[in-house]
Amino acid sequence: MVTDADRPQFQAWLRNSLSPMMQQLGYAGRPSDTPEQKQKRSILFRTLGNIGEDPAVIQQASTLVQQYIKDAASVDPTLAGAVVVVAARHGDAQLYEQYKTQLQKVKSPQEYYRFFYGLAEFPQQALLKQTLASTLTPEVRGQDLYILISLLANPTSQNATWDFMRQNFDALMNKTGGGLDGVGVFLEGARTFCTPEKANELKQFFDQHPFRGTERNQKEAIESINSCVELGGQQQSKLAAWLKQNGKMNASTGGGSTGWGSELKRLVPVPRFGCLVGADLGTDKRPLGPQGACFQALRQVGLPPIDAEGIVIIARWVFAILVIVGGACRLSASGLTSGVKRGRLAVTTRNPCRSLRRPKKARPDLGMRLSPSTPPRPEG
Repeated sequence: MVTDADRPQFQAWLRNSLSPMMQQLGYAGRPSDTPEQKQKRSILFRTLGNIGEDPAVIQQASTLVQQYIKDAASVDPTLAGAVVVVAARHGDAQLYEQYKTQLQKVKSPQEYYRFFYGLAEFPQQALLKQTLASTLTPEVRGQDLYILISLLANPTSQNATWDFMRQNFDALMNKTGGGLDGVGVFLEGARTFCTPEKANELKQFFDQHPFRGTERNQKEAIESINSCVELGGQQQSKLAAWLKQNGKMNASTGGGSTGWGSELKRLVPVPRFGCLVGADLGTDKRPLGPQGACFQALRQVGLPPIDAEGIVIIARWVFAILVIVGGACRLSASGLTSGVKRGRLAVTTRNPCRSLRRPKKARPDLGMRLSPSTPPRPEG
């Protein structure tokens, strides 16, 4: 969704939006921290470091990862995963070798997989080739081939990884015994794509390798890519225009700032889902349609009109970041949230925190399920 030309402005917006929260929490854990605060710190650290390219966070990651290598207890376990991946994304060959050495020294599976999946974050092509080549050796177990999905999700390694997977299809399938674990790597990894070219390549790949019994999953993977492409076609130009106008402004919530941050105060725009209403507007329960306060506020600062698909979609994961990091459950005393219902914006006053804690009902799934031996995935 964010093009290379727009990325600097998006990163500036992200830093302005999230850095105040990071500063408030601090980089070091406190004895009084709640589990939610620890998780929030981890998400902020990873987002600002690897997406926002925040220099302060990157520097902290470089320092903390060395502390963690020397003494795992010196870094809060909830933050450790974020530290490892941010340091890796901005690391060098020396740090890469440190990670590989740690794989032989660590004392727990959690520590092992932090460093193992951290290898997928190094951007240097020479290091990427080493990581890919290792998946064909006994060094990487068949159940750990899910590192390929992490490599596909990394923009700097996606194309090379996809080419490697197709070229070494037989070897990868043999390593997993030809079962669903091997198929799952390809099917789940395909969901990271978002271009028409990749959709065509995936369709050709499925034609050559039918994966009997997973036809529905194949269709879902291709539909996921097509939906992403369609969404980009509809919203990318709007996003670019919005970032051009607002990307360099102070987007942090709070009074006294300039730009749209001060006009909306604690009103946080959330792409496709309307608005999250802050403390000062939390009692306004009017609809978020054309006559609603939220809609009018967004119009005043030049955002595109809200349609059935929503306003500018910065990225689907931004919604999750803002909900989790911003503490949506606490953002409004009334639990006021917005959503899209039957193509029109609507309001629900139920407490979203309750629904998050409500256990999901088991439901049958006729599609492919990965085996119970699936190893831990990357944290966060």
